[in-house]
Amino acid sequence: MRGLMFNYLLEYIESRHGYGVVDAIIEESELDNDGSYADGGMYKDADFIKLIATTSETLKIPTIQFLESFGKQTFSPLYKKFMTIYDHDVYKQNTISSAFDFIVMLNTIHYKEVTKLYPDSIFPHFDIINRNDSTLEVIYRSKRHLPFLAKGLLEGCIAYFDEVLIVEIQNDSKEKNTHFIIRKERA
Repeated sequence: MRGLMFNYLLEYIESRHGYGVVDAIIEESELDNDGSYADGGMYKDADFIKLIATTSETLKIPTIQFLESFGKQTFSPLYKKFMTIYDHDVYKQNTISSAFDFIVMLNTIHYKEVTKLYPDSIFPHFDIINRNDSTLEVIYRSKRHLPFLAKGLLEGCIAYFDEVLIVEIQNDSKEKNTHFIIRKERA
């Protein structure tokens, strides 16, 4: 996993609980590099999982709740960073003006643009299986299998675009895929 996500994770914990807690979590996690990450560097997925588990245990927050909250908070800085690297001219026929627009274009734009900078990255995939005016169905696939982080990122996307949408999650126990249904709230 890229160091950027480690740094966002540590910044998130610090913003909520202070540097002392971050330091204790790093110490308790017994990481190979003592919690120092370069944004573009590649680090062990297991270390990211250790940090999440240690944080959940230390703060007595259920892991699912922590991942969703972290994902939601992290979407905005990730989106802003993403918008600085992608080639707007290549995609100018496609406008991103809603959460649905962004999610639908995520695989197309994100992987093409980010792989220019980081060709060795391993990305999660968000495959669109259905879209209409009120519903978007997405299959999330990732070797890291962090569906609740993905749910939080989707919720952060919805908040960023200031929309009222509901994210439902359905795990597929056979495939390690997660089926998300994102829909407009009914009035």
